Amino acid sequence: MTVKDFLNRYPWSAAETQGRRPLDYLWSFHLQASPEELWPLLVDTSNFNRMLGLPAMHYREENGALYGQATNAGIRLEWREVPWEWNYLEGLNNARVYSRGFAHYVRARYLLQPREDGTTELLVYFGWIPRGVKGALLLKAAMPQLRKKYAAALDTVEKTIRARTSFFERERDLRLKAQPPQISESGLKLLEETAAEAIRLGADPEITDFLKQYIREAPDDEIYRLRLARIARERSLDLSRLLITALYASRSGLLSLSWDTICPHCRGVRNEVTSIGQLVEDASCEVCDIQFKASGKDNIEVVFHVNPQIRPAVKKFFCAAEPAMKRHVFIQRHLAAGERLTIETLLPSGRYRIYFRGSNLATDLMIEQDGSREISFSGTEESLQAGPSPRLIVKNSSDRPATVLVEQAADDIEALRPSNLFTIQTFRDLFPGEAVAQGLKLELGLQTILFTDIVGSTRFYRAQGDAGAFARVREHFIVLYDIISRHHGAVVKTIGDAAMAAFSRPGDALLAAREIQAVFAAGRVADIRLRVAIHCGDCLAVNLNSGIDYFGNTVNTAAKLQSLAGANEVIISAELAEKIGASFEGLTTEAVPTDLLPSGKAFKLR
Repeated sequence: MTVKDFLNRYPWSAAETQGRRPLDYLWSFHLQASPEELWPLLVDTSNFNRMLGLPAMHYREENGALYGQATNAGIRLEWREVPWEWNYLEGLNNARVYSRGFAHYVRARYLLQPREDGTTELLVYFGWIPRGVKGALLLKAAMPQLRKKYAAALDTVEKTIRARTSFFERERDLRLKAQPPQISESGLKLLEETAAEAIRLGADPEITDFLKQYIREAPDDEIYRLRLARIARERSLDLSRLLITALYASRSGLLSLSWDTICPHCRGVRNEVTSIGQLVEDASCEVCDIQFKASGKDNIEVVFHVNPQIRPAVKKFFCAAEPAMKRHVFIQRHLAAGERLTIETLLPSGRYRIYFRGSNLATDLMIEQDGSREISFSGTEESLQAGPSPRLIVKNSSDRPATVLVEQAADDIEALRPSNLFTIQTFRDLFPGEAVAQGLKLELGLQTILFTDIVGSTRFYRAQGDAGAFARVREHFIVLYDIISRHHGAVVKTIGDAAMAAFSRPGDALLAAREIQAVFAAGRVADIRLRVAIHCGDCLAVNLNSGIDYFGNTVNTAAKLQSLAGANEVIISAELAEKIGASFEGLTTEAVPTDLLPSGKAFKLR
C-alpha cells in the first residue's frame, strides 16, 4: 500500500487539517509472526513506546476526556487524547489534538495484514499537522529516526515471540527489556524484615519467598497493582496459599490491601479505598458516560500494593494504550450522527456483548459455527447470533456521535472479588475491624452457606451444667473453625451454640461437612452431636452485627434446612448437589422432599 492508497482509504477530514498541509508517513514491516501472536503485544502501546525510547506521559481525566502532557527533546507537549478505535487482529488508530508543542494534530494507525505463509505485514502510519515551519522541520528530521527505532523494537518483538511460547512470558520479557526493575538497598532490607515478620505471623515461607522474588524482579506495570489471581494463574500457584500469604504480608507491612471500585464497561479503577467500610454505593465513569452501583457483583476488585518504601510503584504511562487496558473489548469504533458503518470482524466463537457507550443496556452476541455471516446492530436488539468472523453492520440512529463496543461477556478471571476474602478465615482473623458500611449491600454472587447446630442442646445443657456446657461448646467451636478453615471456608458468625460458615466453592463445603460429620460422630467432643445443613445461591454481604455478615434467601433456606437432619446427619439441597456434580455421586444418600427449596428436594447424607 502506498501513501496515496492509504489516504484514499483513510482521508483527512477538513476538521482535522483546518486548511493546513499534513505530513504523511507510511512504513511497512514484514514480521515473522502471525497477527494472533503480534496483536496482544502491539496493543500494549505504552510499553512499545517505552521500547522506542519515548518519554513518559502524564494523563488526567476531565469532563470525560483524557488530557496528556510530556516533554520531548526539551519541548513541552500538551494534548487532548481522541478516543481510540480498534478491531481485533485487524488494526488500531488514535489521534491527539495538541494545545502546545510542535504540532497541531497527529493521527496514527496500525494495520495488520496476514500473509499466506503465516507471517504478517504491519503497516504503521503517522499523519502530522505541524505547528509552523519549525515544527515541520523538527518532524521531518525526527520521523526517519523513529522508523529505525520501530524496526529495532519490532525485531525485539519477533525474537521474543520465537523465544517464548506463552503471552505471559512474552509480555513480561518485553516489559523487563524496556525498563529493568530497580530497588534500593534500603528497600531490599525492609523487604527482608517485613517478609520475616509475615512468616512469624503465620505466612507460608515458600510463598513468601516467591513474593520477595516477585517484588524484586517484576516489571513496574505489574508491581503497581498486584492482581493475585493473575499471578497465581500465570505462575501455576495455588491462589488460596498466595492470598493467605498476602494477607499476612499486609499485616507485616510488606503489602497493603486496596478495595477498588471498577467501571463495569472499561474495567478502569474509579476509586481506591483502604477499608471496605469506606466503599460508597453510587459510582460513575465519565469516560464511559455511565452511572453504576459499586455494590454490583463485579464492581469491586481487591488488589494489593507493595509498600512504597520497599519499591515505589507509581504508574507511568508512555501512551494512553486503551486497547491494552481494555483487553476484554475486541472492537471499539466511532460513528457520526446517523452513520451506518460496516465492520469486517475477526471475532472467534464465544459470548459477547455489544452496546453503545453511555448505555447500560447491552445486546448479547453469540458467535457459533453455524451462525449467520452478517448481523446488524442498532441498539434495540435483545440478542444476536452469528458465525465466526461475521460482518457487523452498525447503525447510529441518534442525532449525536456514538461509540460502539463489542466485548467478551465472560467474567474477569484476573480479578479478586470481596467474596474471595470473606470466605477465608485468615482474613476475618487478621482484619477483625473490617465491616461493610452501614446500609451498603454488596452483591457476592454464588456462595455456599453451611449451618451447624447441636442436637438435643436442652438435655446437653442440663446434663453438663452452665460451666461444663460452656467449656464443651467452646471446644466444639475450636474444632469447627479448624475444619472449616482447612477446607477454604470461614465462620461468618456463631449464634448461641450454632455456627454459620461460607465457602466460595460448593465442593469445599461438602468436604468440610463430611469431616464434621465424621469427627463428631466419633465423639471427639464429648456428648455433642451435630447436624449440618448446606445450600448454595446468591448472597449479599451486609453489616448486621458491626462486621461482615451474609444476608438473603440462600442464608434463610440453609438455616431452615437443619430441621430436616438428625444427629450426625448432613442435609444438602438438590441445588448444591447439582453444582458439585460428580463429587456427589457414590455417596450414601436419602432423598428428602421439602417445600423449602425451588427444586422441592434435598438429600440426607448418612
